[in-house]
Amino acid sequence: MNGTQVKDSSVLTESLNNLSQTKRSGSRPTKTYRLELYCQGKSIALVLKQDSRDPELYWVYPNLLFHGGLGYAHIKEFNNYLDLNHRSQSD
Repeated sequence: MNGTQVKDSSVLTESLNNLSQTKRSGSRPTKTYRLELYCQGKSIALVLKQDSRDPELYWVYPNLLFHGGLGYAHIKEFNNYLDLNHRSQSD
């Protein structure tokens, strides 16, 4: 994710398998993360954009050029990883 390999992707995979089509109104996507998933020699690239109101909610897109989203994913544990990763890179 953003050039960093994630060791335990189970939380992320489960969240992406359970996308929601609804969210609270009045929010917008903010921070953008590029995600590339690898499985059995194949890869898929996705874009995750963090919600402006709910930091555990991500808008999921197939790529940066596509304006229609695939859905919304709640990724609580992954936010903890992103925060730790961001702090370690900035220290």
